[in-house]
Amino acid sequence: MKKFLFILVLLLVALLQPTLAQLATERSRIIKASWQFDKKILLAELMQFDENEANAFWPLYNKYMKDWTKLINYRIYRIDRYSNDFKNMPAPAMSQFIDELFVNDVGLTRLQKKTYKKIRKVLSPVRANQFMQLEYAFQLVLLSDMQQKTMFVGDVMKKL
Repeated sequence: MKKFLFILVLLLVALLQPTLAQLATERSRIIKASWQFDKKILLAELMQFDENEANAFWPLYNKYMKDWTKLINYRIYRIDRYSNDFKNMPAPAMSQFIDELFVNDVGLTRLQKKTYKKIRKVLSPVRANQFMQLEYAFQLVLLSDMQQKTMFVGDVMKKL
């Protein structure tokens, strides 16, 4: 019920925006917020933290998600620009796009490694590993979905 009300309120806010560009931006923000909210609920359900684990884990996770969101938002922005400009993009710009994805991947990996070290200190190694396995699974789904939205990959995937 809370999720429904949250999405309804965000949707109403989006509908009150005066221009289509603002609606698109608001829609994107709602999708991102919903995805992060759903991910947190699913993570809590799958990990089934006891009270001590939850008290130690969630502040670290919230900090991680704040930093992770910046990296993912940049990636989404670059993929959107690439998809919009793909047909008119010169080869050097295409190379730059891929180079930026590599840099983004390194940033995500560094953040995950740093976070894993912190989480391993407050959870058992087994529980910290479980979190990272789930985190990789969530990230794989999101990155795969984003990548399929690019012009070339999206067209290739339709043929498979």
